[in-house]
Amino acid sequence: MIISTLIALVCFIVVIVELLSMYQTFKSCCKVKCSVISSRKIQERKDGFLTDEYFKTKVDFTYRNLQKSTSLKTSTYCQKGQILACYYYPNKDIIFRKRDLKNQFKKSSLVVTTTGILFMFLNILFRLTVLSRLFKHLVGVLSVLLIAAFLGFGVGFISYSVYALKRTSKANVTKVEAQIVDVIRKSKKHNENEQFTYYPIYRYTFKGIEHETKSKLKHNKSPVIGSCAAILVDNKKAGPVEYNDVKNSMILGFCFIFFALLFIYVILFTA
Repeated sequence: MIISTLIALVCFIVVIVELLSMYQTFKSCCKVKCSVISSRKIQERKDGFLTDEYFKTKVDFTYRNLQKSTSLKTSTYCQKGQILACYYYPNKDIIFRKRDLKNQFKKSSLVVTTTGILFMFLNILFRLTVLSRLFKHLVGVLSVLLIAAFLGFGVGFISYSVYALKRTSKANVTKVEAQIVDVIRKSKKHNENEQFTYYPIYRYTFKGIEHETKSKLKHNKSPVIGSCAAILVDNKKAGPVEYNDVKNSMILGFCFIFFALLFIYVILFTA
């Protein structure tokens, strides 16, 4: 019980320290307006697979009456002369956009936060099994918070599934034949093994206009370049309509709600 509490506490302290560090960095930055000079598409490949795709966008800006130039990674093409709102960190002579800072925090804190929540959950379960008078009120408050969190997760997953089913209804999408023209490969280390996931790039024609876009759905095996696939396309935006694990999200949502109701039963009828 003490160990799980300490692990959860350390995890949340790490996240808080990271937030404070990012806030301090952000506070030391100066907001600048960057003017786009050029934007060039970059494709990085390894073993014949596309591993990363972005636009190397060269910009210039003025800081304390000094003209500076640098390059940014952007997900879309930027027109020459386009103005981008950026932040300049003079201590390290780096420039970034607010979305870059948010993405960095999400990636780095996700595992730590998940671990902290897991051990906090285990700690609460342990306390429920060894309920004592001394911690009765505290456990009651934590139990209410846990039930509320489970209900929130359940409603969130179910809402996502319902929204996905609505967006993929026949009234909103059209099924078209698309050709896989390339494949993006992402890798991650698991112990000593390297695992790969693949994202096909589709090329298709919709209402007389040719489109080329990357799929959001990952594959464990590499799709065959040159093969065809049936995809759903939004009738208004002409882009692919893709959602991850809609059925699993629905099941997970009901599981969260079931456990929340189970906790309510345990608290009301067995305490």
